[in-house]
Amino acid sequence: MEIVGSHRSSEYSTSLRAEKTLSENRASVDYDEPFFGGGTIKTVDLKSDMPAVHDALQRLDRELALARQQRLKLLKIIHGYGSKGVGGDIKIAVQARLQELVRDAQIRGCIYGENWSRSDDLTWKLLGSNPALKDDEHLGRRNPGITIVLL
Repeated sequence: MEIVGSHRSSEYSTSLRAEKTLSENRASVDYDEPFFGGGTIKTVDLKSDMPAVHDALQRLDRELALARQQRLKLLKIIHGYGSKGVGGDIKIAVQARLQELVRDAQIRGCIYGENWSRSDDLTWKLLGSNPALKDDEHLGRRNPGITIVLL
């Protein structure tokens, strides 16, 4: 798994903790059940209007609550990866929040865009349970600006 650094050491530490937690939690999720009917992923763009980190996290929480109400099983979060391509503040904060939610069993897991590829074991299992996801435009592009959330 690729670890994305940051220009600030505290952000880098947060990113490392999130990566470690993700790898620890991957095996505990049951990926055998289909995720949802049409095989599409609802996309949520957190970065479109360049919000402050706090605002992006509030938007993430609202979208997760809405997805639960709609009984969705997957979300694609577009958080960007920083204007200099080295791990932006929104990306780091969103992935840290998602890891908190995994630890608290509020979401089932997440797949960082760098791993959203057929060669990734977790992604492969997810694609096996819903082959229509193989048509996702970001699959295989190793896009660090997205994260797939398993609700």
